[in-house]
Amino acid sequence: MRFFSCLCFSTTLLLAASPAAWATVRLPRLVNSHMVLQRRVPLPLWGWAAPGETVRVTFRGATAQATAGPDGRWQLKLPAQAAGGPFELEVRGQNVIRLTDVLVGDVWLASGQSNMEWPLRETTGGPAAVTAANHPTIRLFTVPNRAESRPQPELAGGEWQVCTPQSVATFSAVAYHFGRDLQQRYQVPVGLIAAEWGGTAAEAWTSAEALLKLPDFRGPVAALQGQTGSFVEQDAAYAIRLRAWQQSPAGQDQGLLPGQPTWADPTLTTTTWKSMQLPGIWEGQSPELRDFDGIVWLRRELTLPLLPPISPLP
Repeated sequence: MRFFSCLCFSTTLLLAASPAAWATVRLPRLVNSHMVLQRRVPLPLWGWAAPGETVRVTFRGATAQATAGPDGRWQLKLPAQAAGGPFELEVRGQNVIRLTDVLVGDVWLASGQSNMEWPLRETTGGPAAVTAANHPTIRLFTVPNRAESRPQPELAGGEWQVCTPQSVATFSAVAYHFGRDLQQRYQVPVGLIAAEWGGTAAEAWTSAEALLKLPDFRGPVAALQGQTGSFVEQDAAYAIRLRAWQQSPAGQDQGLLPGQPTWADPTLTTTTWKSMQLPGIWEGQSPELRDFDGIVWLRRELTLPLLPPISPLP
């Protein structure tokens, strides 16, 4: 699989340990009907089964097999294939899975922030591009936005779709135009995996092992690794702490506390307040504001000149 990015940072696609053993063969969301497999390279396929179960995969006359480990995960490689399709891929264990409409061509991972996430229908000329987007040999896969503190064995959602006006409307505009141009140039199937999230930082897409090599990230990564529970559980716990803080004295706007003059009172004496140069960056002018998140009161006196009276219209 190849990847390109609309920003200047790389993206790592992580595959972690498998979930608990499954009674029958199961495939990840990325391995399914309508998918595109990368041409000219050995094809890695993986999934889950009962521990010790033998899994055989047959594709275009070639067969490979693997044995599921104690954790139920299996992985194998099929021989490299030339571009073409559609084909059928069979996975056989205690049960049989037959994937249909499988293509072989070029697969790209499109990653980035909001400029990569921007949907085709909202771009200049987008409605016309959507209407014309009937490309049966271009396949789309959108990875849902979901944050986790640790690599997950499976995606939270997503499925391979044939490129049609209905499926491409909300798909990455950059990825679509990129894939369409490649398909027209090389005349081979193209698979596009869009894994983008507006506003995300590069370190959110980088493995913990890579970040630990950088001194500035060792502390935050260690703290993250020490947390328990999913991000959903952590967010719920944070919401509880936030509500408790907002109801405490420390969570109140200090300029509007009852029993004392409000800081908005024009008669309030502010001779003890610190001065600030404006325009300017607030954080750089006071040590108290460098890492401060909250409410800052600012008072500025202005002198407004008197305007001459307006003459009545004749």
